Amino acid sequence: MLNDHLQSPVTQQRLRAGLTADHIDGFADWLHDQGYKPTSITTILRSLAAWSDWATQAGTAISEAIEALDSCKALVARADRPRYSRGPNNHSLSAAALFIRFLQEHGVLACSHPVPPPTEVWPILSDFRACMQQQGGLRESSLDTYQFVIVEMLEVLGDRVHTYTAAQVRDFVEQCAKPHGLWRAKSITTATRAFLRFLSATGHCAAGLEHAIPSYASWALSSVPRFLEPADVERVLAVCGAEDTIGLRDRAVMLLLARLGLRAYARFATERGDTHVRATTAVEWAEAAPSPDARHIRLRDVVNLARFLHAEDIAHEVPVLAIFPARSVRPMPYIYTADEIARMMTAAGKLRETHPLRRPGYATLLGLIASTGLRVSEALDLRFDDVLADGVLHIRRSKFGKSRRIPLHATTKTAFDRYLKLRQAHIVPDDHVFLSTSNRRISSSMVNYTFRRILKLARIAPGRARTPRLHDLRHTMATRALEHCSVDRRAVSRHFVALSTYLGHLDIKQTYWYLQATPELMTDIAAAAEAFADGGEQ
Repeated sequence: MLNDHLQSPVTQQRLRAGLTADHIDGFADWLHDQGYKPTSITTILRSLAAWSDWATQAGTAISEAIEALDSCKALVARADRPRYSRGPNNHSLSAAALFIRFLQEHGVLACSHPVPPPTEVWPILSDFRACMQQQGGLRESSLDTYQFVIVEMLEVLGDRVHTYTAAQVRDFVEQCAKPHGLWRAKSITTATRAFLRFLSATGHCAAGLEHAIPSYASWALSSVPRFLEPADVERVLAVCGAEDTIGLRDRAVMLLLARLGLRAYARFATERGDTHVRATTAVEWAEAAPSPDARHIRLRDVVNLARFLHAEDIAHEVPVLAIFPARSVRPMPYIYTADEIARMMTAAGKLRETHPLRRPGYATLLGLIASTGLRVSEALDLRFDDVLADGVLHIRRSKFGKSRRIPLHATTKTAFDRYLKLRQAHIVPDDHVFLSTSNRRISSSMVNYTFRRILKLARIAPGRARTPRLHDLRHTMATRALEHCSVDRRAVSRHFVALSTYLGHLDIKQTYWYLQATPELMTDIAAAAEAFADGGEQ
């Protein structure tokens, strides 16, 4: 039913009064059966309402839906409409196409001529999807999002991918992203770069073409100009008066900023007569920085510039960034005590009750992650079908596309079953185990926000500069498991392999990290090594 997937009564009325009236309930349920997420279903139905309003005003019958979609496509293509204004747009066309597909599958509309899927029209697209699934572990939903962009790219630039130039792909991204907002533009950039990297790796196009696509700025103060012409710099300096100490200070700061960064590199390279980026010049300039971090930042900036320029002119050399590598600093995890975990679960029961399952849900979520070491996303993705008999959880295609089964401890199973009874009594279309206030899967951002609230209520590490994370519960579980490990070498090896599998690590090296990251474990290892060196037991 439409009411199960869409909360807005106004949009419900628009869909029930227009062209879609007789079939909208079945279409909403069909989207759910197709695997669309609740948020996606809501977006599709809202977009469909705009197309339905337009088709109804045009006097379109349901049998003329296909012709109406073609007419609306032509209207949207030639219309110069302001952004965010009401009326049909590209999102409406996509929703209408899905609605027509639903009608055709259910025999309401005849399939005039079967359209082959894009993977048959462009075999290279099929190869790209297979590669991203096997090597990158991407899900079908992510690949479908990529495919919309790549299909448009193949239609605009043609299927002779070996002839693509930097200017062509950059212009395509700019034109494709122009009608959309910032986050959709970033998604288009990501999809295009992924496809170009695949083409480069398989020898279908020139290497480094993806570097010709600039990033869309979304950080704080991104609207501040990143570059000023020399004349503008002089104007800024002229504003800083030299009559008083404040003016002299401001002028000194501006002069310092004007001589930092790539402007300083450009001056350095010009003095050596370089007309293109030269790797040796870039390394010499970076080497003059006062610290290892500064040397890395200098060389990194030149490398990014060189990659962008090399995509259009191969005369530019791309320096090797590894000459001055960045220091890899992995944040130390916060290891919770048993008392702190108990206090957090108690604090979860004091949260504001905006939803019947909010308090028991967060208490169970914390306990489940603390006792099993699940990743946060793995716990949030759990559905009823993933809860197997005898207290076993089926984790499906998590990080790196791996699946595994997690047996629960008897005490964990008892607490989890108690929550499941409450969850099953709360009947909603979404079958996720943990629900938000809108009866959908809880978003990661909301979980992290609520967890910070729980930390305050439980007064966990209030004076710590770096706030403990929810993910640190996973580290705590792994650390406690290793602390109970025997010092016998063979037992340790078996324990590590089992723990690595249980945590879903792709490589056992990721599990060994817990040894060096936890001082308590390092102390135990050092004590065992000293005992062995003194002739004690191994």
